[in-house]
Amino acid sequence: MCWCLPTSTTRDSKPYPHLKFDPTEITHFLECLSSASALFDPTHTVSASPDEPDNRFLECAEAAGADFLVTGNKRHFPKRWKRTEVVNARELLGMIGSSFLK
Repeated sequence: MCWCLPTSTTRDSKPYPHLKFDPTEITHFLECLSSASALFDPTHTVSASPDEPDNRFLECAEAAGADFLVTGNKRHFPKRWKRTEVVNARELLGMIGSSFLK
C-alpha cells in the first residue's frame, strides 16, 4: 500500500461530512494507514484524468510503481497508467482474494 505526499494533505480536511465520521476515528484510521504504508513523493504532475484531482492518484501510483490503483470511480481513470492497472475493489478481490486469504 502506498501513501503519497499530495494525498496526505487531506488529513486536515474532513472528507465526506455527510457521513458524519468522528474526527478522532478519522485521525486513528489515517495513523494506522500511514504506519502500514510506504510514503512516496511524486516527481511530476499528470493530466490524464478529466477530473483534475484524480490525477494525484495516478501520480502516486506511478511514483510507487503500484500494480493496482483501487477506486470506486473508474470512469475518470484510464484502464492502465504506466504499469498500474485501475480496478475497483470487487475486481481486485476477484484477482487476489483467494491467494490473499492463504
